[in-house]
Amino acid sequence: MRALPFPARMLALAGFSTGDVVAEGGVVGLIEVIKTFLEVRTELGGAVERFLCESGDVVDVGDPLVVVAAG
Repeated sequence: MRALPFPARMLALAGFSTGDVVAEGGVVGLIEVIKTFLEVRTELGGAVERFLCESGDVVDVGDPLVVVAAG
């Protein structure tokens, strides 16, 4: 995990819906902090259960963003 010096803004979610399957390490979103853009990747693969943020939300280091059911 990369530490962010300031809270970040969730720019976009990668077009997944509840029930969609994501691969381990797959990109599920994009955040922006001080004009730097970082991909949000999953720690495990499985089905998306729910998103805990929306595009435009301010997020901080360690905030859970997506719930994925391992599988």
